[in-house]
Amino acid sequence: MKFFGVCFFLFFSSKKAIKLIPIYVFIITCLLEILQLWNPPILALMRSHILGKLLLGTTFSWWDFPHYVIGCLLGWFWLEMIDKTVTKA
Repeated sequence: MKFFGVCFFLFFSSKKAIKLIPIYVFIITCLLEILQLWNPPILALMRSHILGKLLLGTTFSWWDFPHYVIGCLLGWFWLEMIDKTVTKA
């Protein structure tokens, strides 16, 4: 997910994007994690396929949230480094 945020930044690079992309990535990953607590038939059908399991996950874990924070902070740092490199050139 963070990779796609960085790719998005390459097309829409701005100081505002550097702050917003990691926040949006964090919100989306948290929502996907919370979706794992909910098991309506449509999500069960999606999770019955390997792509659905990979994208939506199957089990909820509180331990995933600190990893999301760390990943988003690293993504923010990476975007800052890319911006500094591009603005120097």
